[in-house]
Amino acid sequence: LYSSLTNIRGIYTNDFNKHYKTEFGKTGHGNGMTFNNKTNKFYVVGPSGYKEIYQYDAKTFKHDGTIKISNSVPTFTAIGYDYKNDYFVGYCGQKIFFVNSKTFKKVYQFDVNFFHTSQDLEYYDGYVFMITSELGICQYQAYSFYKRGSNMIYIYNAKFRNGVPSKNFGR
Repeated sequence: LYSSLTNIRGIYTNDFNKHYKTEFGKTGHGNGMTFNNKTNKFYVVGPSGYKEIYQYDAKTFKHDGTIKISNSVPTFTAIGYDYKNDYFVGYCGQKIFFVNSKTFKKVYQFDVNFFHTSQDLEYYDGYVFMITSELGICQYQAYSFYKRGSNMIYIYNAKFRNGVPSKNFGR
């Protein structure tokens, strides 16, 4: 799955030819996206102040809900899913946070130590992989606020033990 401009596409990995496509005019540019295997839904960060998450049925690619983010949670500029603990993982304002998948209320958070433009994140097996980029780092880009340490993937420990963050959580 990937989102680009107003299209969301799914491509079969066995042949890379057949795909599903849906258009939802308000998704903006390629915003953060994740899949919840418990609900068989995928979620895209909406551009409306990043206070909405668009929900789609993974079989039909139909938009079937919009989740309004409450003020108790920072806005989402990136989103992932922790299927073991059933949390969504979000990023905004140098904070990575975990929210309950049903209520979208914040459960845990930690600060991150970079000042680069986040592009998205992924959660897998107890780690958050944060992708960052700044303009001007390669031959195709024009300028950069922070030339050093950009266009990186930062990896953070986000493991839980018995439902509680581990000793190195957030490092």
